[in-house]
Amino acid sequence: MLLAAMATGLAAAYFIAGLTAARPRLRAGLLAAGAVGLVALPTLAFIAMGAATGRPYGQDGGVVQLPLALDRLREGRSPYGADYSDSMLGKQARASDFWAPYGGNPILRHHAYLPGTHLVMMPFYLIGRAAFGGFDPRFVTLLAWAAAALLAARLAPRPEGRLAAAALVLVNPLVYWHQIFGANDLVVAALLLAAVALVRRQRPVLAGAVLGLACATKQLAWPFAPFLLAHLSGARSLRELIARPALSRAGRPLAAAVLVFAAVVAPVAALDPRAFWGDVVVYNLGLPGADNYPLGGTPGFGFANLLIVARAVKSLRDPFPFGVFYVLLVPLGLLLMRRVLREDTLASALAAGGAALVATLYFSRVVHPNYLVLAAVLLPVAFLMGERAPADVAVAPLLLLALAAEMVEGEVFRATWAQVRPPHPLAVDPLGLAVSAAVAGVAVGLLCDGLLGAPPWRRGAWLAAAALAGIVVPAAFLVWSGMSTGTARAQDEWLARVVAPASALEAWSVSFRRDPPGPLIAGAEAAPLAPRSPVRDPRPLVLAAAGLSAFFLARLAPPRARLLVLAASMLSPAMVLGVVFGSPQPVVLAGMAGGALLARARGARVLVGLLAGGLIAAVAVGLVGGGPHWPAVGPGLGLSNILLYYGAGEGSTALAVALTATAIGVAALVAWRLRADAVASAAAAWLTALWFLPSASPHAVATPLALMVLGSVTPHPGPLPSGERD
Repeated sequence: MLLAAMATGLAAAYFIAGLTAARPRLRAGLLAAGAVGLVALPTLAFIAMGAATGRPYGQDGGVVQLPLALDRLREGRSPYGADYSDSMLGKQARASDFWAPYGGNPILRHHAYLPGTHLVMMPFYLIGRAAFGGFDPRFVTLLAWAAAALLAARLAPRPEGRLAAAALVLVNPLVYWHQIFGANDLVVAALLLAAVALVRRQRPVLAGAVLGLACATKQLAWPFAPFLLAHLSGARSLRELIARPALSRAGRPLAAAVLVFAAVVAPVAALDPRAFWGDVVVYNLGLPGADNYPLGGTPGFGFANLLIVARAVKSLRDPFPFGVFYVLLVPLGLLLMRRVLREDTLASALAAGGAALVATLYFSRVVHPNYLVLAAVLLPVAFLMGERAPADVAVAPLLLLALAAEMVEGEVFRATWAQVRPPHPLAVDPLGLAVSAAVAGVAVGLLCDGLLGAPPWRRGAWLAAAALAGIVVPAAFLVWSGMSTGTARAQDEWLARVVAPASALEAWSVSFRRDPPGPLIAGAEAAPLAPRSPVRDPRPLVLAAAGLSAFFLARLAPPRARLLVLAASMLSPAMVLGVVFGSPQPVVLAGMAGGALLARARGARVLVGLLAGGLIAAVAVGLVGGGPHWPAVGPGLGLSNILLYYGAGEGSTALAVALTATAIGVAALVAWRLRADAVASAAAAWLTALWFLPSASPHAVATPLALMVLGSVTPHPGPLPSGERD
C-alpha cells in the first residue's frame, strides 16, 4: 500500500515537472527517489528479512539455490546434477504447497545457471561469507541494476532520452519486482549494454569479450550475439557478410567472445561433464527421458500454454518436440539479419536481438515473466538510440507481454472458470493460459512484423487482434458466466452496484491471507440468482465505450502517432483488465475524448470539452451504478493507503468527504496553474487527484495514462482543419 502511494505520488510529480520544463536535475532527483523507494529499499528489506529469519526470502533459483551452488564450487564440486534436498532449498520446497500441483520442485535435482553467473557472483560471495557470514545474490543484482541504468543513460543521445533510458532500468514495471525478488537478468542486461557501449567507442575486441561473458552468464543473451557481431563486420548485405573482408572484421571480436565463453564455461563443465550436459541442455530443453520442468512454466505465457489447454500432453512433465518451431525461426532470423545489415546501426542490432529473444522464448518449453527483463530494457533503449521503426512497434508488444504476464501470474480467470466449467486436468486457470498465450503471440508477431517494415494498416490489424484476444473474448466469457450462474465476477465495486440485487464476487482475491475471492462490496453478500436469470452486466456497455474511446483518441491523435496512442491507451494492463473486470474507466475516457474532439471541431477550448465530457460520463456512470454514494476511506493509490497503514480514517465518512473535496480542489488547481497542453494538463490533474481520493481502483490509472500519451504527441492542439470535421 505504501509503495503504491509512493509510486503514484512520484509519477504525478515527475509528470508535472516535465510539463513545467523543470530542470533535468530535478527530474533525475525524482527518478532517483522512485528507484530508491520502490526498488532498492524493498530489495534490502527482503535481504534483511531473510538474514533475520534464517530463511532467504526470494526466488528459489536466484536467491536460495545460487549460494548453495557457489558453496559446491568453493569445495571443488560441480553444482550440476547435485541433490539439494537436504538444504534450505529443500526445506522451503517441502514447506510450500506451491509446487504440489507440479509434482515437486525440480531444481532440487538440477541447476540451470551457466558458469558465468558463478564467476560474476563469486567475488561478492567470498567477501560476504568472510565479512558477514552469509551472502545474498541481490547485493550483486542491485549493483548490476545501477550499472545498467548508467550504461543505458549513456547510450541515449539527448538529455531527455538519458532520463528515459535510466528509468527503463530503474522503475520499469516489467523489471522492478523481479529485481526485488532476486532474478539476476539485469546482470546480463548490464553486460550487453557494456558491450554495446564498447562497440560505440570502437573497441570491438573488448566488446566481443564482454559479449562472450554475457553469453556465458545466461542463455538469454545468445539471441543478441549474432546481430551485434554482424554489425561489427561492417557488411551491408547477407552476401557481404560471408565475404572475406566482413569475416576478417568480425573475426577478432568473435574470437574474443568464443575464448571468453570457453574460458568461463569449460572449467566448471569439466568437473562433471555429464551432469553439466544433463542440467544445462537436457533439462532446459525438456528432452525425452529427462526430469523435466513443468511445461509452460509455473505458469508461463508462451505457445506451450496452448498445448496445455488443448491437452496435447498427458502430464506437465512430458516432453514436447519444440525443435520444429526453432527451425521455423531460422527464416525470421535471416530477415532480421538482413535488416540489421541494411540499417547498419547499433540500434537496429539491439532491436533485432530483442525480437529474436521474445520469438525464441515464445516457442520455448518454459517462459517465465523475468525472462522479459532483457527485452523490456534493451528494446526501448534501442529506440532511444535511434531505431527507425515507429514507436508503437516497441510500445505495443511490451504492453501486451506485460498484460500476458499479469494474467497468468494473477490467475485472474481461475475463479470464473471454476464457477462455470469443469476442472481442467492440467491447469487451474485454462482460460488465463490460453488468453495470455494468444496475447503474447500477437505481441511477438507485431514486434517482428513491425521491425521488418509492416505498414500502418497491418500494425493496426495486429492491435485489433490483440484487443479481440485480450479484451473481447475474456469479457464475453465473464458475461456468459454471470448469466449462466446468476453470479457476476468482477474486480470493481461499480459493477456490483450495477448488477444488484444479483451476487457479485471478486474475480480474484486481494487478501494476503490467501482467502478465497469474496463479495466485491464487503458486507453485501447477495444470494446468487437462479441459473439463466438475467444479470444486468454492464460489460457490453463498457466494451462499446472502449471502442468509442479508441475512435475518439484516433481522431485526436496526429496520423503518425495514431497507433502509438491507441496501443498505449487501450492495451495497457490497467485498461484491458479494467474493461474485462468491470471498471467504468472506458466510459469516462470516452466522454473526455469525445468532449475534446467536439471542442476542437467547434474551435472551443479543449480543456472545457475534456471537463464537460468527463463530467457527463461520470454522472452517467453514477446513475447506472445506482446513484451517488457517500465516499469511504479504503485502499487506493495514495494518501488513503498511508492513513490505513497507520490505522487512521477507516470508516470515517467525514474524512472521506474531506479527501474527496481536497482531490477535486487540487485537481482544479493543477489544471489551472499548468501552462501546458489541455490534454496533458487534464492528465496531470487526474493523476494528482487519484493520490488524494479516499479510495480508488488500480484500474483508475488507465484514463490519465491515456491522456498522458495523447498529450505527449499533441503538444499544441488547435481546431481541426475544415476537411477533417466531417
